[in-house]
Amino acid sequence: PEVGEEATPTPAPPDPLTPLTVTALPKGTTVTFDAGYAGETKTTFTDPTVFGEYVAVYAGEYDGGARNIEIDGSNKTFDGTRKYTTRIKLGGSGVLDENGAPAIRTISVTPAESGVLIVDFAHASSSGDARTLAAYQGGKIISTASADADQLNTLTAEVEANEPVYLYSQSSGINIYGITLADSYTAPEESEPPATVEVTPLPLGSSVDFADSGLTDRQQITEPAVLAGGYVAAYATSERYLEARTSNQTIDGTSYTMAIRTNGGASVGSDGIPTARAIMVTPAEAGLLKVPFRHGSGTEEARSLTAVQNGEIIGTESVTGENSAVLQVRVEAGAPVYIYSTDNVNIYGVKLEKIIESVPLPKGVRVTFDAGYDAETATGTTFTETTIFDDYTVVYASADATVSIEARNRTVGEHKYTTAVRMNSAQPSGVIVPTARAISVTPAEAETLTVDFGNPSGDGEARPLILVQNGQEIARGSVEAGSESTVTAEVEANAPVYIYSTDGINVYGILLGEEEEIITPPTEETVQTTALPSDTRVVFDAGYNAETETGTTFSETTVFDNYTAVYANADATVEIVSSNREIDGYQYSTAVRLNNASLSGLVPTARAISVTPAEAGTLKVDFGHPGSETTRTLTIVQNGAVLAAQGIEPGNVASVNASVEAGAPVYIYTDAGINVYGIILSGSGVTPPADEIVKITASYDSGNVLQNVSIETIDASEAEAPVLEGQTKVFYWESVESMKPYVPAE
Repeated sequence: PEVGEEATPTPAPPDPLTPLTVTALPKGTTVTFDAGYAGETKTTFTDPTVFGEYVAVYAGEYDGGARNIEIDGSNKTFDGTRKYTTRIKLGGSGVLDENGAPAIRTISVTPAESGVLIVDFAHASSSGDARTLAAYQGGKIISTASADADQLNTLTAEVEANEPVYLYSQSSGINIYGITLADSYTAPEESEPPATVEVTPLPLGSSVDFADSGLTDRQQITEPAVLAGGYVAAYATSERYLEARTSNQTIDGTSYTMAIRTNGGASVGSDGIPTARAIMVTPAEAGLLKVPFRHGSGTEEARSLTAVQNGEIIGTESVTGENSAVLQVRVEAGAPVYIYSTDNVNIYGVKLEKIIESVPLPKGVRVTFDAGYDAETATGTTFTETTIFDDYTVVYASADATVSIEARNRTVGEHKYTTAVRMNSAQPSGVIVPTARAISVTPAEAETLTVDFGNPSGDGEARPLILVQNGQEIARGSVEAGSESTVTAEVEANAPVYIYSTDGINVYGILLGEEEEIITPPTEETVQTTALPSDTRVVFDAGYNAETETGTTFSETTVFDNYTAVYANADATVEIVSSNREIDGYQYSTAVRLNNASLSGLVPTARAISVTPAEAGTLKVDFGHPGSETTRTLTIVQNGAVLAAQGIEPGNVASVNASVEAGAPVYIYTDAGINVYGIILSGSGVTPPADEIVKITASYDSGNVLQNVSIETIDASEAEAPVLEGQTKVFYWESVESMKPYVPAE
């Protein structure tokens, strides 16, 4: 613990779990979690529960916090053969009892007979260190296996009959896809890599097809070849060949005259890379790769197209009947992208487009479309290409599939709207992801997304509104002619949510979470600070009395040290604490402690601080994590935009830099407990003239309450030993701006 901070007590281990009764898992049976996810409804376990026949789930409370376990949707294939569409998310490390046995955040199955338990699992994040899954039976760990970030793996364990096997993470979140009891397990042999075919990297903004590949209708491709002007490689053999087909189609606004038919499923190696019945393209830059395709036979059975890069599936899209689709995936620069199907489909070409990303929608912020309508001229914006509107919303449109903003005075629920975005029937990219006549927002955090919408027609049937995220429909609403309605969906953070209809619809507003009470944030009229000069360091020593070991607690918005506004209220206080830390060569002795901020949009109203730069430059904030659990984030905002946001691990200190403008307040806040040690604009500190320092004389009454302070500039040679006892204290600073204690040179 830091100076002035109490040590965090180690929580007592939980009591041993009470085993739940489940059906013993027969040999040859695979447990999946499909029954726990109904398209848009996740299952969340908060207490010990039996799931299905075979699985016991042990969730619960520990150390004042919920240790929940959740089931949701996720498409993954293991060893090229075991395919899953759902997963159970352990949500963090397992909690062990005093005997070292898993007690909370664990699941179990009971083998009906001895054999090999096969557990397909994945690291639950796209970054970070490897995470380890453990299998525990008979009072000991019998097997472990680890997965790197964004990677899959399979744990195998020799298990005994009729004794529960507990599965838990030894190191943060892990997702389990399937559990099988078998006689044995043989890992697939490493396959030969696909033949090397040199292609020209596909430039950003380009689109290629197969009309210029020198192929004729029904010509078979039986060996590796280069197509589409050198940009596309085709992988084929005499047994697993590809075939050229004359086919006039317009997909995603582009007309095509020839397709490559896969004629069946691809050959896929154990590394996940196809070796035959596949095509490959290498992006010259990172972007959005789009692959238009159609069903190969016209039957209603869904067929899919999959993309793999760096050995990982990065996207899959499905299509049925006579429909066309577009596989859309984010790709990295310079790494081959392999495209293949498990059935017969027609592939028409490849596009590489720039990714259009909006600012993540914060919780409590309502999106409306007023800014796209001019009331004086009674004209609304018409979008003819994909565009970012209002920072938060992407509007998907084309010259042939426009989207417009119109005047519409409607009340939905308790909110009054004056405008709406009008979308007609969306152009689908396959079954679910639209490419035109649609909008999207990206949630900043996992929450409930609410969409208010209406049916502009005066008669006719009800019209739907569809929400899609991560390739799955997550919600569908319906509204009668001339009426308004609302649809809600539980959404994940940082993944676009697409909103569209199969008929004409008006969307009035979008809200993530509950709309926060509109609070007018402090302004320069109510919180008047002195503009922070360049090369001036803000520290918080003046707010801490070292003799009494007490720091200032702010219970209302206050100006501190001329330069800093502290935003607080009686229910959301801010405190100055003692904390000795060195950051970038500067020794701090105090910090301002900020807990989770109260926000109005992106502007904090309590548990935050601000400074106003006197000139444009780089603002550096030194901060630290005073706790012992979970990463915390410091955020810097100016003019309604996030300039920087940096996470920090428990017990560490760090610095975050942001380019700031002159004259506008810069707000600094966090999502949990953070110590802010110092703030400096465009420099590392002030070095005053060597012969001048500042003498501070402070007078206190008998109750140690400050009565008077005098400040004078003196020659450094006149400095004496600081006086820190009695009712008159004397100390020396290098300057008023830095407030750094003066230390005479030896």
